Amino acid sequence: MPSLYGVGREFDVDGVVDFAESEDPTGELPWSTAAGVRLGLLGPLTVTVDGREVRPSAGKQRQVLALLALHRNRVVPVDSIVREVWHDNPPRSALTALQTYIGQIRQMFAECLRVDRKEVAANRLVTEADGYRLLVEPHELDLHTFETRVVRARAGIAVGDLDAARRDLSTALRCWRGDPLDNVKKGPILHCWARGVADLRLSMLERWIEVNMAGGMHRDMHAEITPLCAEHPLHEGFQALLMMILYRCGRSAAALDSFLRFRARIMDELGVEPSPRLVGLYQSILIGDTVHEPLSATAVPVA
Repeated sequence: MPSLYGVGREFDVDGVVDFAESEDPTGELPWSTAAGVRLGLLGPLTVTVDGREVRPSAGKQRQVLALLALHRNRVVPVDSIVREVWHDNPPRSALTALQTYIGQIRQMFAECLRVDRKEVAANRLVTEADGYRLLVEPHELDLHTFETRVVRARAGIAVGDLDAARRDLSTALRCWRGDPLDNVKKGPILHCWARGVADLRLSMLERWIEVNMAGGMHRDMHAEITPLCAEHPLHEGFQALLMMILYRCGRSAAALDSFLRFRARIMDELGVEPSPRLVGLYQSILIGDTVHEPLSATAVPVA
């Protein structure tokens, strides 16, 4: 089973063409060599056109482009852009500087797409009455693929179609290349979004492991959950999954020991006890009671 911890390559899912469409035998990320425009926010800001990287080199240009891409196809007011770039202390030349950044981004697209800059202004980066709108097709943005597949995965879990949920979670998680926008200076808007989308990724990693546990793949998931617990040592959801996996693999003593180490750490660093849910799981394993996995009621075998 391919690992979804960290960054990997993707495979075709349901014949749907999206950002993480197909495996690249060269080992490169599949969308980085795809034809047309590709925008990546789930990792370093990446802009490629026909496989060539063309992202702006200047920091504020990257920040403006990232903000416009995040709000793709919607008008981003000038005031919002100014606040993102300069917080509450913009220089007197802020509006002029912003117009320069917009012009430079348009020039970048014009040169790499080999079209006139006016065409870019009309069909890609459009000036509106109170701001700017970046026009982006769904398949051009990694964030769109991630969000779409998250919705589909949740729907699959809700109706018990765990095979479909597994495929959608796989595609969603493989959109990630690292910390969101880690090469972009983040103002208040981008910072808030980056934290939120990173939390959503962690939640989807939990669902990925749960779905595969429901298919009986506990030993495979041990390799997935171990590095997640190491990277997020105070994450109770990951700790609970680790305990369940160890228990199902016949390692009850290890499951109990992992709880005790987690409890010591969370009390030392946060001064709180683990949640009643986690304590209850510990007690169930301790006395040999039934341990219910998150998706046990909808479990289906792995295809």
